Amino acid sequence: MIFMKGIGSRFMQSRQALMVLALLPGFMSDARAQADDWSAPDCVERYSRYSRVERANFWNAGSNVAGVRQDSVTVSYAELSGMYAGGGFHDYSDGGSLWGAGARAMSITHLERISLTGSFYFGHSSGYGMCGSMSGRPGYYPFDVLEFTPGTKTRQVYAFSGGISADMGRKWRIGAKIDYKASDYTKRKDLRHTDYLLDMTVAPSALYRQGDFALGFSAIFSKNSETINAEVLGISDSTYYAFLDKGLMYGAYESWEGGGVHLSESGVNGFPARELLYGCAVQVQWKGFYAEMEYLYGDGKAGEKEVIWFRFPSHRAALRIGYAFGEPERRHFLRLSLKGVLQYNNESVIQDVTENGVTLPVVYGYNRLLSRMILSANPEYELDAGSFALTAGMKLYAGRSQASPMFPYIFMRDEFFGQMYASASYTVKGFDIAAGLCAGAGFREEDGDMSVTSVRPEQEPFRLDKWNDIKSEYRTAPRVTAELGLRYRFWKGLFAGAGVRYTHGFNIRFLSGADRWTGTLMIGCEF
Repeated sequence: MIFMKGIGSRFMQSRQALMVLALLPGFMSDARAQADDWSAPDCVERYSRYSRVERANFWNAGSNVAGVRQDSVTVSYAELSGMYAGGGFHDYSDGGSLWGAGARAMSITHLERISLTGSFYFGHSSGYGMCGSMSGRPGYYPFDVLEFTPGTKTRQVYAFSGGISADMGRKWRIGAKIDYKASDYTKRKDLRHTDYLLDMTVAPSALYRQGDFALGFSAIFSKNSETINAEVLGISDSTYYAFLDKGLMYGAYESWEGGGVHLSESGVNGFPARELLYGCAVQVQWKGFYAEMEYLYGDGKAGEKEVIWFRFPSHRAALRIGYAFGEPERRHFLRLSLKGVLQYNNESVIQDVTENGVTLPVVYGYNRLLSRMILSANPEYELDAGSFALTAGMKLYAGRSQASPMFPYIFMRDEFFGQMYASASYTVKGFDIAAGLCAGAGFREEDGDMSVTSVRPEQEPFRLDKWNDIKSEYRTAPRVTAELGLRYRFWKGLFAGAGVRYTHGFNIRFLSGADRWTGTLMIGCEF
């Protein structure tokens, strides 16, 4: 009751502008960007011919690869890129400066009776003076592990995707696709650690079509896993601490070898977490109108074998709507994406029991540590008029979380973020000139309560207040971002380009700076 009460009314009480912005270099994303990425559209990449063709077919944004044959344009894209970013406007897990390089290739190919899609990406990046989260994607799981000795961190990402769609007679099409990602995230200074991340999704699908009408169905099976291994080399007089965030920055702070943070437990390899997601999606298209509804159920665990520390089930739903109209030389696109996530985190009550000389862990029950609900919306308009293109939209995010790290304490957080963005591109004599502008801010409100009980604990739950302030300010501080990009097509689809992005935050109190700048160079080919 406490978790659900007032989720709408408290958001309406904010006195601030409801916009947020979190900008990351576009090239550092995977072969296919994460759906929950809050970075603004990259104004150079977004207006490539490949990106325009891919977005023009609404089926490409969903899970049904059989719908790729609803279009007939063949296009491929390959790119090498490098970047450097610096400035103090960043989250506590990011570096004050970082560089990276990447290579990727993407293709949509249509043959007589089949169509093929595929992509490949490899990226390497390195950041300096980094600490904070040990996870390769902090915030995805309902817990996190943090460390506090700044050092250099490196990340390597390998990703590929492949899909096929085939005609089965005049009215039916079938297809299947796979998305795979692997990464390792490493720090070579005590407390040194390595994070291994694997993520794979398989989606078989089918499509029925009759004239301007099409109806599709896809099944979705996904598995992701992550393992954090920490160690200290040699003999040192220093004690290295770690923090296990169990929700809203409440948790266990102790030596990294302590049992409360689970980094060095007997019989368990590091800190492993894994999640299975499975569900389905239904699509419908009528002329220029397209809609897709998707649902996924998640079953997640942290731990290994019989030693399971956390279980985190989830429900995920999405609705995507698109409408295309206009003449072939001047196309208009309206898009709306709505997403919702309901996730819980239950901590196991475990005790080692020895019987007949054999010690086994026994689970007596579970404590609900965290419940969180996340809602997001992304309406967008796009104009594609050949040499000129324009995109404008906004992203809205609402969340409510309830944490109970220790009985009888209950803590609640309401969040609302928003982002408005616009970008445009103009092509003249082989030059693609692009520019973008974003503005954002948000708010975060927290409250606490206690269950009705006569029990009074000796101390309150531990919280990293300083780090919580940094994270909150980075997410909610008002900011503006300007971006400029230039690309020159010099011979048979070959191109070279450069982009620069600058972000300035306002009313900064806890972050190390108010500015962040990023420069990108690229060379590639479209064919």
